[in-house]
Amino acid sequence: MEITIVTTQSERDEMRRVLDGYYKVISGEISKEEFIREYPMKVWIDTEDLEDDKHPSFTVVDNSCGECFEEDFCTLDGAVLYAAGVYYTCEHQDDWDYEGAVKDGGDIKKRMEVAHGDKEERL
Repeated sequence: MEITIVTTQSERDEMRRVLDGYYKVISGEISKEEFIREYPMKVWIDTEDLEDDKHPSFTVVDNSCGECFEEDFCTLDGAVLYAAGVYYTCEHQDDWDYEGAVKDGGDIKKRMEVAHGDKEERL
C-alpha cells in the first residue's frame, strides 16, 4: 500500500481528482471498473487545514482498494493509524486519535500485520 503525505499542490490535486472520480462512480458517470483502471490505488494524508493551530485536522483519503473513503482526524497519529490500516473505521476514534498514539501502541509494523491478518480472516 502506498501512503502519500500531501505536501505539494500536485499531490493535493491528484487526491482531489481521485475523490472526484469516485463521485463519478457514485453518480453513474463512470463504472467502478473504469475508476479502478484509471485512478491511483493509494492513500493520502492531507495536512491542508493545519493553518488553524487551535483545531488542526488531518484528512485521510483511502483508495487502496477502489472504495474511496475520506475521514478526518484530530492528530497525525490518528491519521497514520487509519491510513496504515491499523483501524478500519473511526469507531472509538477518541481512544486512538491522540498525540502519541503511534508510540504508545508499540511497533506499528506489527500492529499493521495483526490488523491486516484480522481483515483477511474476516473476508
